[in-house]
Amino acid sequence: MVLIGDTNQLKPIVVFEESTGQQLMHRFKVDKTYDYYNNSILSLYKRIDNISRDILLSYHYRCGKKIISYSNMRFYENKLNLSKIKSKGELKLIDVNNVNQQSRNATIEEAGEIVKYIADNQLKDVFIITPFRNQEAVLNQYLGRAKANNEIDESVSCGTIHKIQGQENRTIIISTSLSRNTSGRTYDWIKNNSQLINVGVTRAQENLIVVADKKAIDILSRKDDDLYALVDYVQKNGTTQIPQSSANRFTIGFSNDSKFEDEFYKTMCHYCSVQGSRLERNVKVLDVFPEEINNDFVNKKEFDGVIYQGRVPKVVFEINGTKHYRNKKRIESDKIKIQLLRSKGIASISVPNPYVKHYEFIRELMNKIKGGVYQKSLFDEYDSFVGNKKDI
Repeated sequence: MVLIGDTNQLKPIVVFEESTGQQLMHRFKVDKTYDYYNNSILSLYKRIDNISRDILLSYHYRCGKKIISYSNMRFYENKLNLSKIKSKGELKLIDVNNVNQQSRNATIEEAGEIVKYIADNQLKDVFIITPFRNQEAVLNQYLGRAKANNEIDESVSCGTIHKIQGQENRTIIISTSLSRNTSGRTYDWIKNNSQLINVGVTRAQENLIVVADKKAIDILSRKDDDLYALVDYVQKNGTTQIPQSSANRFTIGFSNDSKFEDEFYKTMCHYCSVQGSRLERNVKVLDVFPEEINNDFVNKKEFDGVIYQGRVPKVVFEINGTKHYRNKKRIESDKIKIQLLRSKGIASISVPNPYVKHYEFIRELMNKIKGGVYQKSLFDEYDSFVGNKKDI
C-alpha cells in the first residue's frame, strides 16, 4: 500500500457530528486511535506506523524563494529542494490597529487596508485568505464596492483557506482578523492549526502579504507558535531563521512493546534457520566470552540477541529503548559492551525499539553486515536516529 499526501496540508472536511463518530466507535469497539473525525487516513497511519519510510517529493516550483523558505524551515525540516525556483518572491507586513468589528472575528480596518493596498498598487491575480467566514463576508463587501467603482481588478477574490487549497495566485494576502478583543481560545485554534498557515503561505507565487494587528498578536501569543513566526518572518522580510514547528510533527518515538520484540526475534530466528545459523536471546556476556570472567565491568551484563554460526558468535543485537539514549548509566554500560565486541572483532548492531518490526530494514541490515548489496536509502533515517551510537 502506498499513501500519497502531506500532513502539513489541510485534512479532509468531515461532514458528520463528532458525537456520531464517538457512538460508532463505542458500538463497534473501535480504539480511539482510529477516530475518523479527528484523523485523516494519512495522519492516522503516520501515528500507528512510525517506521515505514517517507519519500519526500522535495522539489518545489510554485513560490518565490523567500516565501517558501518560511514553510521549508517551519514545516519541512529544511528538506525542500529550492534549486529550481527562479523568483525571489516578495514579503510584506501591513500592520493595522483593529478596533472596529462588524461582527465577531470581522475586522473593518483590515478589510479597508487590504482594498486600499490592492487599488494603490493596481494588483491583479490576487486571492485574499482569512480563517474566519465573518471576515470573508466583510472583505467581499469591500471588494464588491471597489469593483463596482472600477477601483480594483475583477480577478481579485476572497475566501477561507479551504477554498484555495490546490489553487495558486500571483499575490496572496492573508487577513488574520485578530484584535485585542480576540479570545485566547480563538487564537489557540489558529496558532495550533499549522495546516491552515502552511496552505495559505504556499499558494503565493510572487507576493505574500500578511495583514495583522501586530500588537494584538504580541499580546495573544507566547512567541512560539506558527502564526507569530510567520508575522515575525514577514516583518523581517525573510531575513531571520525560524525554528521548526512543534505542531503536527510525527517523529519516530520510543517503544518498549514486548510484542514487537517477540515478532523481531521470530523473524530473526527464521532468517537464521534459512542462513544456516541460529539466534539466541538474552545471552550473558560471560556465556559468549568466558575468558572475561575476571572482568568486573561485564560479568553481570547480557546481550539481547546473539547470532551464532555453529558455536562461533558472529553478530550481537542490542534492542534499545528510551533509557539507552537518555540515561547516562545505560549509555556508559552500552559503550562497555560495544568496546568489548569491537576488541573481539564481532559485529554489534544497535536497533532502536521502533525498528524491531521493520523487517525490510532488518533484512537489508544483515546484507550490509555480510558485505552484500543492500538498500543504502534505508539507513539514512536510522543513522540520524542512533546518532553517535552507530555501531555498524
